[in-house]
Amino acid sequence: MSRDIWAKSRGNARLLKDHIEEMLKQGETLKRELNLDDNIYKILRLAILSHDFGKVSPSFQISIGNYDYCPKTPFPDIPHSIFSLFWIDINKLPAELNLSDIDIKILLSAVAFHHWRDYFHEILLGEHKITREAAQILLDNNAVRDKLEENLKEIFKELNIKEDFIGFNTRLILPIGSGHNILNLVFPPYLNYFLPYRADESLDFKKKNVYISGFLMRIDHFASYLQQEGLKEEIEKSGVKFKEVKNNIIKGIEEKIGKKIEEEKIWQINSISECKEHSNIILVAPTGSGKTEFAYLWGSNKRRKIIFTLPLRSASNAIFLRAVQIFGKENVGLLHSDADICILELSRKLEGESPRVLDLSRQLSLPVLISTGDQFFPSALKYPGYEKIYATLGFSNLVIDEVQAYDPRAVAIVVKLLEDIVKLGGNFLLMTATLPEFVREEIKKRVGEENFKYIDRYEKLSSGIIKHKVKLRKVDIEAEEVLDEIVEKAKAGNRILIIANTVRKSQDVFERLGKKLENEKIKEVLLYLLHANFTLKDRRDREKILIEKEFKNPKPENEKNGKIFVATQIVEASLDIDADYLYTEIAPLDSLIQRMGRVLRRVNNEQVYKYEGEPNINIFFIIPEDKGGVVLESGKGGVYESELLFFSLCVLLEEIKFISEEDIRGVHEKSDESYKKERDKIFKKLNQEFSKSPDDFVLEVPEKSKK
Repeated sequence: MSRDIWAKSRGNARLLKDHIEEMLKQGETLKRELNLDDNIYKILRLAILSHDFGKVSPSFQISIGNYDYCPKTPFPDIPHSIFSLFWIDINKLPAELNLSDIDIKILLSAVAFHHWRDYFHEILLGEHKITREAAQILLDNNAVRDKLEENLKEIFKELNIKEDFIGFNTRLILPIGSGHNILNLVFPPYLNYFLPYRADESLDFKKKNVYISGFLMRIDHFASYLQQEGLKEEIEKSGVKFKEVKNNIIKGIEEKIGKKIEEEKIWQINSISECKEHSNIILVAPTGSGKTEFAYLWGSNKRRKIIFTLPLRSASNAIFLRAVQIFGKENVGLLHSDADICILELSRKLEGESPRVLDLSRQLSLPVLISTGDQFFPSALKYPGYEKIYATLGFSNLVIDEVQAYDPRAVAIVVKLLEDIVKLGGNFLLMTATLPEFVREEIKKRVGEENFKYIDRYEKLSSGIIKHKVKLRKVDIEAEEVLDEIVEKAKAGNRILIIANTVRKSQDVFERLGKKLENEKIKEVLLYLLHANFTLKDRRDREKILIEKEFKNPKPENEKNGKIFVATQIVEASLDIDADYLYTEIAPLDSLIQRMGRVLRRVNNEQVYKYEGEPNINIFFIIPEDKGGVVLESGKGGVYESELLFFSLCVLLEEIKFISEEDIRGVHEKSDESYKKERDKIFKKLNQEFSKSPDDFVLEVPEKSKK
């Protein structure tokens, strides 16, 4: 017979005392690296010691294969996190810790909910029959109760822990055994039913509760991971120093432009110096202006973990590779649904083991984490266990890039997340080329204008910068005359970027261009295709060729070969390429701006420049008869909501001033009636704001006008 308490199953037997010992060690690391408040740490330490008391249950030990465990008593199978509360004797908590009643409730709540089950609300309300039975057995059977208590106390002896607060928690067990609720002893989770019970919580309480609950979960998961893999790691690692990051960024800029550059001419470094007093920043700047480098500097200057979020996995992969060059491969992690595939393909040691970087990314342990937004943003909805993310964000620098790419509901969640981060003490950097005014106003209202600095790089631009001339064309991008035009431009040594809205459309355009080049025996023009349906390896290989060679930014002055790059919208974010001409299907305005940002990217946004050639931005729209005129984009299928495309079309028509009233009316007539009222409002407003001149065919777009 044995009274050893196992923490894990027979296949990976780990004694509970070993698990607690590892957690205590990682808790010390967390305290040191994050400089945790003493009051928070003392409660966190108690939570670490007591969070798995419930594993003393005979039914739990049998369930994980500890068949020699004593006592061999039939016992109800209840969640071990709830059963742990049975053995925290509130009256025996160390007096020198000077814990308040609120502190004790936070401790009990962190322990109870460090694992969550969907029926926990029944336990809190006294409606869970099995939990009532367990409480009643212990109340009626002193022998079983004393034996379980003795088993737990043996762990403290072996660990040489002086605090002895193990004991029968009658204040909790009596109401559970009699079927009463325990809402006066713990703080319930953020479920609709319990919200009234949390209405009066103070900000200080919420912060303390998030940190203790969240860090308990992080430490618990991390210690289990280490013991499972037999590794020695630290839960938090010091980040790369600002000076090293700055030097690596300067080196990268010099390699890109092919010459030395003075530090004071780098706007990112100057802007960091100007906003030292501000922890939170909204940065609005043109595509290709170096927002990513600013984010790296901002994050490292604050000496905290950097969590860099983007909307797309492809963009996250690209930023991950850039971050590795700045911070070092041992310091950068990647988090998204296909991160394991990406990391494995990047690793040279494909021997069946998950690379260290992937596991440490999932544990939130690396100094720099590159992620898609869906890994962090939903925590703002406060699902059970959200505290693990929030506790981490409260001691991190969160970067949100390309916010314009999210739908309205996601943006609302982002704004709420920013509000909570500021209250927790974390920092945020929101970066975008186009920030809707209503989003900025909502952030001001929720975060407070005094709590962030707004940087508008468009204001720094020369008023003489005009990179783009736009031509709107009512024809299919796949039309024969359009393809002929593209080939002719490529033969002249130009780089042509073609963006279709669907994979199928991009494939069709690519195939027709390929046949045209083959039939006409044009060998000097190179043709490439990129879309989301390629395998990750193929996509990465193609991206590497395009970014590092064929469409490298900036385009070399002596380049002679023409090139055509056909793609979908995956090129919109974080693909650093430089083209001469853009041919694109119509898209929402923010997406069009991102696409235009890939043209003449070589032009410095702070110099005087005016593009004088023929239109280099060609935007195509069609109104297919078989779709009732609703789809304005690809004839092969629709991606964007029709009203967004209609709005883009109206703005472009009015700004370009070249299509007649009759043409616009034709679009209206072929549009879905369900959208007509809203579109009429848009059209009326546009008519009031823009004057029309049918002779002017082309719109010159100053960089300042794109924000």
